[in-house]
Amino acid sequence: MGSRLNSSWITSWLRNPENMRDSARMPSMLQNLPESEWEKAALDITAYLTSGKKVFKKADGDLESGKKLYADLGCASCH
Repeated sequence: MGSRLNSSWITSWLRNPENMRDSARMPSMLQNLPESEWEKAALDITAYLTSGKKVFKKADGDLESGKKLYADLGCASCH
């Protein structure tokens, strides 16, 4: 995924998919976290998704935290 998309787009998508596309089927996964954690979580998951990929600009998030969030939020159940 990271090689197809710009990291800032991925971060915005993770924050709120429906804001990016009205017909988005992906739920807003971050809503289960305290709102104060949404930005960091989105950046961390973006860092994980784009790790090892050639992207326009790498995310400023934490790769290991993003990997854990990806698992904890159940992202793998659809992806």
